[in-house]
Amino acid sequence: MRTVTKISQLTVAAALGLSLAACGSSSSSSGSTSAGGAGSSASTASGASSAPSASPSSSSSSSSTAPGSDQAGAPDAKSLVHQARSAYRAAKSAHLHARIKQDTKVETIDIKGTVDGSNQDATISETGQGTAAFRTVSNKTYIKADQTFWTTAGKLTKPVAAKVADKWVVAPPSTKSQLSSITIKYFLDSVLGESNLSDSELGKSKTKKSSYNGKDVYVITDESPNGGSLTLAGDTKDFLRLLPPANQSDEGAVTADGWNQQPSVTAPAGAIDPQSLK
Repeated sequence: MRTVTKISQLTVAAALGLSLAACGSSSSSSGSTSAGGAGSSASTASGASSAPSASPSSSSSSSSTAPGSDQAGAPDAKSLVHQARSAYRAAKSAHLHARIKQDTKVETIDIKGTVDGSNQDATISETGQGTAAFRTVSNKTYIKADQTFWTTAGKLTKPVAAKVADKWVVAPPSTKSQLSSITIKYFLDSVLGESNLSDSELGKSKTKKSSYNGKDVYVITDESPNGGSLTLAGDTKDFLRLLPPANQSDEGAVTADGWNQQPSVTAPAGAIDPQSLK
């Protein structure tokens, strides 16, 4: 059980920086990726009505101990995770908030809109890298970022960064693959997807009922030497908490709410075409 993959602001910014540089600036970019874990210090989600179910009601009401469970009434890890996957993948829209700490850097991610990212507003900020907002409408993505983002993460020269700072910019088509990571589905897949949580790993994990800030939860623990743990809400999947292996110091929290309640967003007026920077 690995911890959550960090949405890399640097990867996106590097691609944007290269594209804007090609349109007339003299900037350069390294194009490196960044990945990290998420772990403890979670908070519960609030205001989450009409949320999909993440745990089978028949399992949660059972008085017998399920295989892979170390406590009576706690479903096995495989059942819980499969139910959670089905729930979020069937949802149309949601609000996701995450805070991830890796070493001395903190990344905050907030996404509201469709789960597949086809219509959404997203904001990403990272220590020392600035803040950027991403809006996706009708297969186009628009970016509005501060000057710190463009000069550090984007590697633009100061004159070009000053032209685009705090203004909406049309993301070039060449950045589409990098921007595909900024979606609720991508993020939740990185936490609960098959590539992160295999059935064989889940079969070796233990679950138990617990509570967190008055909320009923199930804790799934990978008992291997490098394993971590995952917490899911007892009645919905609005609450996620990740604890890394004992030898990691990363920490973070992921919450999701507002299922199927997010309004559509529209394209920002007056967005800058990168070609105009020539």
